[in-house]
Amino acid sequence: MAKNNGNEPGLTLLEREIFLARNAKEKVGPLRRNIFKHGRPGDTGMSHYIASKMGIIGFMRGLANDVANDGITANAVLPGLTNTLAIGPQSEEQKRSTWEQQAIKRLGEPRDLTGAVLFLTSDDAAFITGQAIVVDGGQYRIG
Repeated sequence: MAKNNGNEPGLTLLEREIFLARNAKEKVGPLRRNIFKHGRPGDTGMSHYIASKMGIIGFMRGLANDVANDGITANAVLPGLTNTLAIGPQSEEQKRSTWEQQAIKRLGEPRDLTGAVLFLTSDDAAFITGQAIVVDGGQYRIG
């Protein structure tokens, strides 16, 4: 049985909002999608989670093509482990084992994502679409 990780309802709502905006002939502007914990190849036991995240990235890239003529950009922010209620059930040891693998040795805070989100929704990013920006303290890096 497929696991429901909460991504599908979000995409359905996203599609609905775009559909309504296009039909109302509104100028919608930038569209941003947060993808929590990007899921790296090699994360054991997480294939369903990784597949759903990669599916969202593909969806955003396809969506970027679909809505570009309406003046809408579609991008994703991929945060690493971030200090929110969602990670409350994790033990301190689990959290530490994650951030110890990062270049920046601490949990991310919601405010760490603010710059990327504000940038992608600003006029400065008007020519950026179909992209995914990783904000994870250097966890997902080469080397």
